[in-house]
Amino acid sequence: MANKENIKQRMMAINPKAWEFLQEFDRVYEEITGEKPYGVIVTEDMTPEEEKMAILEYYLRQGMPLEKAEKETEEFYKKIQKAELMFEKMRREKGRV
Repeated sequence: MANKENIKQRMMAINPKAWEFLQEFDRVYEEITGEKPYGVIVTEDMTPEEEKMAILEYYLRQGMPLEKAEKETEEFYKKIQKAELMFEKMRREKGRV
């Protein structure tokens, strides 16, 4: 299951500067707003279940009730899959694959 430490390791393996950028962004955001930022981080090697759990966790941290969060997670995940398919189709059409 994904957790902050293995997400960090995955991001560092893919692009170490991306993790450093996120850390700096978080620091500045908290300094300006007084609140900790929170978002969803997924990596290429996460399973669909891990991706869904990351999305669900985001909604729950926003204070959404569990049933609604589960529904929103499924809807959002379907949109992500659709966008990925469209992007892949565009890449194939342009001969980039």
